[in-house]
Amino acid sequence: MNKSDTRKHYNSYFVMYTILFAALSILFFYGFWKAKLSFVWNVDGRTQHIHALQFYSDWLQQIAKNILFKHKLEIPLWSFSIGYGSDIITTLHYYVIGDPLCLLSIFVPDRYMVHFYDIMILFRVYLAGLSFSVYCFYRKQNNRIAVITGALLYAFSMYILVMGFHHPFFINPLIYFPLLLIGIERILEEKSPIFFILMVFICTISNFYFMYMIALNAAIYLFIRLFSIYGVKNIRILLKKLGCMIIGAIVGVMMGACILLPVISLFMENSRDGSGQRFQLLYEEEFYKKLPEVFITGTQGMHHTMLGICGIVLFSVCLLFMKRKENAELKINFIILTIFLFTPIAGKIFNGFAYPSNRWMFSYVLLLSYIVVVMWDELSHMSWKSFIGTCIVSVVICTYNFYNFSADFEGELREYIYLLCVGLIILAIGNILLKNRLKKYRGFSYIMQISMFILAIITVQLNVKKVFHNTDLANTEFVEMEKARKDLKSSADKAIEKATADDKDFFRYDAKAELIERNSTLQSSLHSTNFYWSLTGKLPSQLFEETGLTNKGAYNYKNLDGRTTLNALAATKYYVTKTEKNGKYSVPFGYKKIANYNIKMTNKIKKCTVFKNEYALPLGYTYDSYYTRTDYEQMNEMERQNALLQGILLEKEQKGYSKAGLKKHSGNVCSKTDIKQTYSEIPYKIVQHNNVDKKANIFKVKSDDASIVLETSKVITNSEVSLFIGDISGPKANRVADDDSIGSKYTVIVENSTGEKNKKEFFYFQPGNIYYAGRNHFLINLSYYKKGKQTITLKFPQKGNYKIEDLKVYAQPMDQYSQQISALKENVLKNIKMDTNTIQGNINLKKDKILCLAVPYSKGWKATVDGKEQELLQANTMYMALPLSEGNHSVILKYCTPGLKAGIAISFAGLILCIIIKLLLHSFLLELKHRKKK
Repeated sequence: MNKSDTRKHYNSYFVMYTILFAALSILFFYGFWKAKLSFVWNVDGRTQHIHALQFYSDWLQQIAKNILFKHKLEIPLWSFSIGYGSDIITTLHYYVIGDPLCLLSIFVPDRYMVHFYDIMILFRVYLAGLSFSVYCFYRKQNNRIAVITGALLYAFSMYILVMGFHHPFFINPLIYFPLLLIGIERILEEKSPIFFILMVFICTISNFYFMYMIALNAAIYLFIRLFSIYGVKNIRILLKKLGCMIIGAIVGVMMGACILLPVISLFMENSRDGSGQRFQLLYEEEFYKKLPEVFITGTQGMHHTMLGICGIVLFSVCLLFMKRKENAELKINFIILTIFLFTPIAGKIFNGFAYPSNRWMFSYVLLLSYIVVVMWDELSHMSWKSFIGTCIVSVVICTYNFYNFSADFEGELREYIYLLCVGLIILAIGNILLKNRLKKYRGFSYIMQISMFILAIITVQLNVKKVFHNTDLANTEFVEMEKARKDLKSSADKAIEKATADDKDFFRYDAKAELIERNSTLQSSLHSTNFYWSLTGKLPSQLFEETGLTNKGAYNYKNLDGRTTLNALAATKYYVTKTEKNGKYSVPFGYKKIANYNIKMTNKIKKCTVFKNEYALPLGYTYDSYYTRTDYEQMNEMERQNALLQGILLEKEQKGYSKAGLKKHSGNVCSKTDIKQTYSEIPYKIVQHNNVDKKANIFKVKSDDASIVLETSKVITNSEVSLFIGDISGPKANRVADDDSIGSKYTVIVENSTGEKNKKEFFYFQPGNIYYAGRNHFLINLSYYKKGKQTITLKFPQKGNYKIEDLKVYAQPMDQYSQQISALKENVLKNIKMDTNTIQGNINLKKDKILCLAVPYSKGWKATVDGKEQELLQANTMYMALPLSEGNHSVILKYCTPGLKAGIAISFAGLILCIIIKLLLHSFLLELKHRKKK
């Protein structure tokens, strides 16, 4: 074809693909939209993705306003509405920042953000299919029916329908990867490397996690192509091409360093590193058992294994291997990726060495879809041998699925197997009965192709039906459109907004777990104690582990468990709980009721009660003395919590300031600066064994709802009561779990003799679970009580043998608490002003003290005291401190994302190199053209 015909060929395909995609989207999702559901997943979609997108839109708009109205480039880099305070770029990069498509959110009003969210998911799916099509055409696959079939199989694969609709940015690698492969092909053809560099750049800034996976997949593709084209005999040319790729990749990564370098800086200290995961040679038996079903149906496999491809793909793969001397590259690629699919170590490597996960399978879906396109014409004229081989493989898979999953045969599995049989019939009719008679008719080939196309579309529709049109599943999985739009703020946020309308000071709030909507403060602009983002620094989780706090994960914490001390040190001023009919509340010590509020949510009214902390600390408070980590690590969880009230924990000696000594009991002779431990252990006895047999420290649990009941034998007064569970281990696991099934949720219920009742839950994940982080000590706060005895019920999650080395009940008297808080409030940071990336305030000291700032420690913060730069110290594990001398001081803190300035410089250098490469290439081509004319 000439250029004009080629352009018409591609344009007509583009129109056909666009119309067909729009029609199928309406067909697939009309019922879903009719039910007034959004694509916002009820787990991470509700708590992360929609919040991140809404915040990002507001953030971009604020930057634009600063440019247009303040006439300066002022970019907010820190937000106290992200957990306890966090970097905006590095926290939200994983979700929105750097994603080119999310830039469009700047034009979207808040009230339409959920609609934009839904539209952008479908637009990404559309672009994925279009990107696949472009790759096919570039590789000279010009059968439009074949390409559009492969594109739709690719775009509506189970990987996208599940992973992509749950996490919208998971669709991006399916857009980028085929285009990156085109960049590789262009270099192999000795064309300009600029397209390759630009694609590396886009992958780099868009998402570091998938950039890593794309890089590994691209390396596999490249080496297969290089050895296929040049072999070992032309090693010099091979190395030359490889060198060009490496140089291009380096330039592209340099261009994206403005985002990548800050993210890597945070990633290096990230607590979610999978270091507690054990090595596993093979997956569990169930994983392999389900693979044949996962391959041909919409069933979701274990460890994020999503395929759901149709019979056409199976037929194409069979035919590929029947043709012994053809398509060696595809065969090698298929074999390698299939081996990776079967191997946990490959899943672990692709997942950044965290835990085995097959999220890399977007490349496998691309390969299978491309095999369909390559083998498309061959399907309509198979040999007898190929057809019989395909039938045998199909029958074996169908028989296997029938006998192993016969319980599902009356439902969805039956439909998939029927379609597989219909596909075989179509091939039989086309290849055996009619091929010789009708091959002279030109329309016969189109009939065969259209039949296979329809078969593929029906299979895709079954996948969509499984995910989106199972009413019970859809209503559970996805959030109603109205709720997603209006309930971005939690009931706790709305109650706090009402209660604090006149409070202009900085404060945080804590709340009962059931009232918290994680990350909702991104919309309310309040400051809370919850956090749920994939990339975070390790210091908050380190403090929580040191004090035995019962958070689910290092990157996932809801509150401070109602701990009086930890809330005070975090500058928590308010506490929200649901309104109790009996008027009895489990709240931290010193919190007084403000009012009850009826909070209107989309589907119901939530009744909330707000309490105010009478002993609240401000953002900056001071200590007379300090102690070091060496002393701190000698303490248990209760002692550490007490110590944090009496002296500040510093990571190194501080000359000129009083160092506290350690005294474990109040009866000992202590100096003024000594750390005094006033808690006591409360004796108890186990009064009930509900389906539990106990022998020494071993608990044999006989049922999933089994429990033990502890009863304290001493009346406590004015104390915060805690249950300590130390060195716990549960039923031994022989597999890696990708859910909560191994060592999951424990429940603790406490009833006080005066009528108060409290329920707590905590997660203990054993080695082998993907969430395992090495923790086996927990200190569960059972609340504050004025007086009484406690009955404590501990429920185990499942049957099996449990071992608990330490099971203790502690009481922390609050008699000295007010004096300890008063000491910290004696000198505080006043006149606090917060501006973009800046905190400033004044403090007046009568003697040398150490100012503690309830701001998460980060190397990005720099401090000046009275105009002179001063080092910020890491304090109390997760906060910051400034040693100050006697007198009046002006304190200014300024923040810049660590690695951002260096990243911008490297990006600028990368851009210059890209321009130089472009200019040199242009000059070379002009000279070559001039030589040819001569």
